[in-house]
Amino acid sequence: MNRRAITLTVSVPSDANRVKWKKTDENTVVTRDVEGKPVSFFFQDSWCIDPYKANSEHRHLHFRPVSLQGTTLHLVEDTQYQVKQVVYLLMHVAYDEVPSPETMKAKLSILRNFSQFSAKDGHTLYEGFSDLNTIFQFIRNFQSAKQREKKSRRLHAILVSLNRLGFDRAGVEIPMKKVHEFLMQYMHSGPAETQHPVIPTRIYQHLLVTCEMELQKVETAAASIFKILTSMYSVESLPTTPPRRIKELLEYYQIPYSKQGVLKLFTTIATLCQLIILAFTGMRVDEVRGLPFNCLTTSHQDGVERFIIEGITTKLAGGKEKRARWVTSHLAARAIRFSQRFSSIVHHHHGVFDFHTSSNSRCLLFCQTGLLISKYHSNRSFSQREVYLEEFCERASLSITSEDIAELKNIDPLRAWDSEVKFTIGARWPFTRHQLRRTLALYAHRSGLVSLPSLKRQLQHITLEMSMYYARGSAFAKDFIGNNRRHFAHQWRDNQGLSEYLAYASKVLFSDERLFGAHANWAKSQPVKQSPVSVYTRDAAIAMFKRGEIAFKETALGACTSIERCKSLPIDWLSLECLEKDCKNLVVIPSKLQRAVKAQKSVVDSLRKRDEESVEYRIEANTLEILVSAQRRFSRRART
Repeated sequence: MNRRAITLTVSVPSDANRVKWKKTDENTVVTRDVEGKPVSFFFQDSWCIDPYKANSEHRHLHFRPVSLQGTTLHLVEDTQYQVKQVVYLLMHVAYDEVPSPETMKAKLSILRNFSQFSAKDGHTLYEGFSDLNTIFQFIRNFQSAKQREKKSRRLHAILVSLNRLGFDRAGVEIPMKKVHEFLMQYMHSGPAETQHPVIPTRIYQHLLVTCEMELQKVETAAASIFKILTSMYSVESLPTTPPRRIKELLEYYQIPYSKQGVLKLFTTIATLCQLIILAFTGMRVDEVRGLPFNCLTTSHQDGVERFIIEGITTKLAGGKEKRARWVTSHLAARAIRFSQRFSSIVHHHHGVFDFHTSSNSRCLLFCQTGLLISKYHSNRSFSQREVYLEEFCERASLSITSEDIAELKNIDPLRAWDSEVKFTIGARWPFTRHQLRRTLALYAHRSGLVSLPSLKRQLQHITLEMSMYYARGSAFAKDFIGNNRRHFAHQWRDNQGLSEYLAYASKVLFSDERLFGAHANWAKSQPVKQSPVSVYTRDAAIAMFKRGEIAFKETALGACTSIERCKSLPIDWLSLECLEKDCKNLVVIPSKLQRAVKAQKSVVDSLRKRDEESVEYRIEANTLEILVSAQRRFSRRART
């Protein structure tokens, strides 16, 4: 880069005492590309941060001077230099890895706010950081407790980092002890942060059914969609009358027939495909937006077709892309294949012909079309606009009922659901994309309790793969997930204890039937019920499940709570040995036992008619005898 070709906006003051805080040379390289070549320098007023995250909406950090009447030139120049220096230190010195562009954008925002406030009293940024009163007044200036808490957290994080570096490296001395005591008052003064809610089963069903129904509509109109896209590129105009399939889609989405309308239709469809992928993978939004064109692979095992999505994690190491994999369902595979056919036309029109081999961020699956005001970038996706999500929620009719609130209370009874306005009965569910991650993690673990058959089938397919990750120490997880704590698989593991507890509470603690079996008797005993740290105390019980002190697995006759590997024979699917010996981990649900007895009688009667002396008859008859004997034994206990 030609140093002389760039105008330097920061002048050097003549008074050497005023620049003791300058610790960063203005020719310092701030950002480099993946090949290590300089991209931005310290003296520039705009730094390109593209290398630190693929497909980020934040591509530059802009350093604007303080704009207040009456401020001196030295104050403006010094403050701008100090803001740059703080940002540089936070990017390359304070942490082991460069923070994400979103994080740096947030830090720069609070620095701008504080600089502007500090300049009102004639202070530079560093002078404001050194003055307790300026910091106090800056925080108190915000009206709401939520704003004060948010600003206090961000400012505190910056000041802690600078204080840790010290004056020799950061160029500023901060009265950290008093600042810390003051900011801590406001960091916990706002409303308590709540976790993303799990989507109730009924609403989750409506959401997924709507996704599948709309994808079917889009696939039916695929030929017309691709034809009109090609037409807009070639003649840059639309037919006078839209094709029948396009007309039906526009009417369904309530979009007018025009260039802008068709472009909105394309974006709506892309948003739908992304939602489907999110719902059946547990990916983060940025990971879906950054999916490469060639991201879907299939394999066959035991007669089952498996779908793997290969993409890139959002947090890069040293500016390099880090790969990851997700198991998904047939519906998500359909969404990807449609998107591939659509984006192949886009890439091809703009002269990129090797897109089909791209397995990195060079050519994306969800790229900008380049139509109208949209600019084509093979490695940048379209902007996320919440209006498309709002419209989807309206179409899906995600209204909250008392049934949904009751389920939420069962999942998290300590949260005041009734007092949160957004969860009022009759209101629309406050859906966010990130809810799909936690919902999938929780429901997949307890998929045996989900009533929707198609949902259960898809999630259990994922459960099989995830059990391979953790139970068998698969190299798949080691190679592709590693230490990336933001990956969904870690949330999957973290939710395992909670999901097992919810199933246990539903089937054992709050069962409407009188249960039998050694563990059921223990759980229903008075000492356990009265203990302050038993399975009836939610937090204590969840901790037990997470520590592996208790487990829960549904069986044909009830459940097993053993934490050890099952020692029963594989062919003993009814766990008859446990039933005969009244295993200490056994839970028997009478209704399940009754169904098993009824079904077994039917099998025995059928075999008796064929051959009463056959081996099969004797085996099944013995099984029936054990079941009936257990049923009589439990009936006698019920009468006592």
